[in-house]
Amino acid sequence: MKIAFIGGKSLPAREDAGAEKDMERLALALVALGHEVSAYTGRDGATHAEWCGVKIVRLPMHISGKPSVFTASFLATIHSLFVPYDIIHYHSVIPSAWIGLARFFSRLPKVVATLHGDSYRGSERGMLARLIGYLLEKNMVEKADRVIVPTLRLRERLEKNFHREVSVLPDGVESKRFRSGVLPYELRSKRYIVTEAVLQKESDTHYLIRAFLELEDTGKLPNAFKLVVILPSLTRNSYLKYLEALVANRESVVVVAKLSPKEKEFLTAEALLSVKTGSRHEELNTLLDELSLGTLLVLPRPTVLPEESHILTYPAQNIVALKKVLALYINRPEKVAARALMLQAWLEDEHSLRATAEHLVSLYRETEHAKVPKKNFVFHSDHVA
Repeated sequence: MKIAFIGGKSLPAREDAGAEKDMERLALALVALGHEVSAYTGRDGATHAEWCGVKIVRLPMHISGKPSVFTASFLATIHSLFVPYDIIHYHSVIPSAWIGLARFFSRLPKVVATLHGDSYRGSERGMLARLIGYLLEKNMVEKADRVIVPTLRLRERLEKNFHREVSVLPDGVESKRFRSGVLPYELRSKRYIVTEAVLQKESDTHYLIRAFLELEDTGKLPNAFKLVVILPSLTRNSYLKYLEALVANRESVVVVAKLSPKEKEFLTAEALLSVKTGSRHEELNTLLDELSLGTLLVLPRPTVLPEESHILTYPAQNIVALKKVLALYINRPEKVAARALMLQAWLEDEHSLRATAEHLVSLYRETEHAKVPKKNFVFHSDHVA
């Protein structure tokens, strides 16, 4: 397929995360599958007509010395009218402002748009900025032949607000590898479980701590086995004080804070189990990113991950069930290792960059051969197991 990407300022991406990085990774994965991808960019980034197999179309994007995605995407849209693309794929709401122009010409290819996030809705944004963001989002959802979002939360909001079907395509992930290093806090690899505390009474953090301590008190834990509790911040509240009282004078529970993202990832990658105790509707992308660390996840039910992912689950706020899961797997590390390998195989098959690119091509094919209705029924998610 001949595909155009519109919306990036630079290729390669200047940041390690965000919509621009997602575009870069998708473009490379599509090229690896044998497709022809042209990326419209500004004057930054690659200086040649091609980068790692991706064709670069560099356009001026500065007005009075300031970068303008709006201007660059307009020029990209005009240029794309004269190239026989199969798919024009807009990324983010501002570049998508010109979808109507592309759709005006009936001979043109199908138009796909990805909404990577909705940061314009933040309380720190002014009323005018939120209004403009809403209108651009409305234009994208109503005029594109197909709309793609990375999360279930975004899909549910768009379908509710605009009454048309929206496709979900989580960001692809790759397994992360860490160099062997010395663990802090006298921890030993695969001799502890880790959790990131959620400082709300509705969370399962205190259930996990109580379950772990009861197992220790009844001699059902291996020697020197520990629980690592990562605090999201040093903000103190009554719930944090309660957790501190639970673990007082307990050497088997290590409470840490002020960790960098890389430090948290390293601690999680070396743990036997990673137990999530927060919202039962945690974003799929967040969970997939943690799965890429190779550690077996334990999640409260219901969860957005399917059974075939081989994760472990327990009924929320049920200390007895949680103790059974922990006791069974903490004392059988070989079983944890086998299940973790099956989980990684599932991740590779369903959510690797290559798999994500294959799913995207399937969506392109469907869009090419079917008229996607502009208005559709409200599609209720049935992916929460």
